[in-house]
Amino acid sequence: MFIFKRFQAIFILIAGLFSAPAMASIFSYITESTGTPSNATYTYVIERWDPETSGILNPCYGWPVCYVTENHKHTVNG
Repeated sequence: MFIFKRFQAIFILIAGLFSAPAMASIFSYITESTGTPSNATYTYVIERWDPETSGILNPCYGWPVCYVTENHKHTVNG
């Protein structure tokens, strides 16, 4: 049992070495909001998408579908 746990930990560590995080910096602003605060729909404009460095791989390359999530902050502290 101990050998299996050690093998599993080593496998996860090696797999983590080959995974690359993806991140982009964007500046966007809301042009319109409708609905209630608990169920609002926003229309927004992405003003700028900062370029990535050349060493960062595209995480969507080769995939038939790729999803992007945009999160936001209300203040600098979150």
